[in-house]
Amino acid sequence: MANKHLCIFILAATIVAQATWIHATDHLVGDEDLGWNGNKDYQAWADSKKFLQMDTLGFFYTYGQHNVVVAKDKEAYDKCSTDGAMWVSPPCGGNRITCWTPGPAYIFSSMNQDCQNGMKFFFDVIAASDTLEGKHHMIK
Repeated sequence: MANKHLCIFILAATIVAQATWIHATDHLVGDEDLGWNGNKDYQAWADSKKFLQMDTLGFFYTYGQHNVVVAKDKEAYDKCSTDGAMWVSPPCGGNRITCWTPGPAYIFSSMNQDCQNGMKFFFDVIAASDTLEGKHHMIK
């Protein structure tokens, strides 16, 4: 009986040792010093980050001043168009989105010419499986 428990313990320990943990990151858009308030280089901010599937992005801004649009594609993003948008937030002062789908994501504010004035950014969401293939590590 002791051998059976020892075998189960060894099997469980092996599985735990080989497991990979993924911790989704909560990105504060613009970081604490910028926020989502315009007149910032949000593309430079996005370029400095790595976005994985299941990460979240928090947008915090003055109520009624801005919003968050997830454009359907690059063409809509380039035109600052909300037509067919995947999501358009109300200008409530704070929004959070989750990076559900791997691939490109196009974000902008459609309020008061924000997008035309550069309040936008794009990035690629990396599939969780791409970060794990053949690797055993912890992602923070």
